[in-house]
Amino acid sequence: MTQQFLKPFVSISLILSVGLVVQNTSPSQAQTARRNQNRPPTHVSMAFEPPPGQGMPTRTAAGGSRGSCPDVQQLSQTLTALVPNLIQPQEIGPDMRGLTVQAKPTLFFYLAALVGTEVAFSLKDEDGFDIYQTSLPIPQKPGIVSIRIPDDAPSLEAGKNYRWSFGIVCETSNAGNIPEVVFVSGEIQRIQLDNDLSQKLAIAKPLEQAAIYAQYGIWFESLATLATLRQQQPEDFTLASHWRELLNSVGLENVADEPFVEWN
Repeated sequence: MTQQFLKPFVSISLILSVGLVVQNTSPSQAQTARRNQNRPPTHVSMAFEPPPGQGMPTRTAAGGSRGSCPDVQQLSQTLTALVPNLIQPQEIGPDMRGLTVQAKPTLFFYLAALVGTEVAFSLKDEDGFDIYQTSLPIPQKPGIVSIRIPDDAPSLEAGKNYRWSFGIVCETSNAGNIPEVVFVSGEIQRIQLDNDLSQKLAIAKPLEQAAIYAQYGIWFESLATLATLRQQQPEDFTLASHWRELLNSVGLENVADEPFVEWN
């Protein structure tokens, strides 16, 4: 009698318990599903997609030259800017240019030869006025160096183009002993992030952020984000692979395996 009475009670209890579990877990599962839907995938392409209307990447040249600097010019790929060399159908030649979202971005360059007396960097606005200038000693070994626009320099304004130059300063025996330079130069433009892209970046991990920047054609943050990860984890094979993929996508495969070096 007692067992017959308990059977329906147990059945009712089980039904209620299951019902409570379903009610408690469904909202959580729905929230997780929504988060996962908004979260960018972990395994994404690191290939750079140029912004619409900016042209397609070509193989980046080692750099232009001003003056003679014979010891430098005889070496191949002495100086390389880690910037896409983009060309449009109507243009005569390519131009190194890229987008940033930072008011004080970081630029990267590769020095293959330890020649010259120092390196010089300058950033000018659209009217040719100086935004920032600096000179630095030649590093102790070849590799990739970075230059960040310092906090006390004027901020880059959104929608404006700026011209950067980076060169090796050489001693010469010309009249007046005026130093000469082998240099690379190009353009950088700051843009504002829209709300959708800001939200994607806010929930993304650093590696995902680098991929998102590359997908949206924002070169300087894609490169800088990935470079920071590479320097923090130099033995990480996956990061090294992503780094190669990003540089290969803009014709910079020849410097993809070069080390990062510090200024003296």
